[in-house]
Amino acid sequence: MSEESSLQQPEANPGQPIVITVVRGDDRYEFDREEGESLMAAADRAQIHLPSSCRSGYCGTCMARITEGEVTFDENHALAGKVMSEGYILVCQAIPLTERVTIEYEF
Repeated sequence: MSEESSLQQPEANPGQPIVITVVRGDDRYEFDREEGESLMAAADRAQIHLPSSCRSGYCGTCMARITEGEVTFDENHALAGKVMSEGYILVCQAIPLTERVTIEYEF
């Protein structure tokens, strides 16, 4: 997924619930995302603490691998094209393009 092309895509089915799944080791969390919310904002609303620092797309602390679905970014200053092509995203900036998104933290 190239960053340029993903930035031009609309969100998945506006008004429809989008299910987010987060896998961290043996823990698995599932929650809905409201229209316009980043994955991080949806996790915050669901009271699920995810790694973060700047929340602006600069530091990379929130980096996770997407294993299902597609996202776009508002900002991305931390990930190079090769890392993105390997499926890594910035959770603080990721906006779902599909009805289901699953991300996995590898630490």
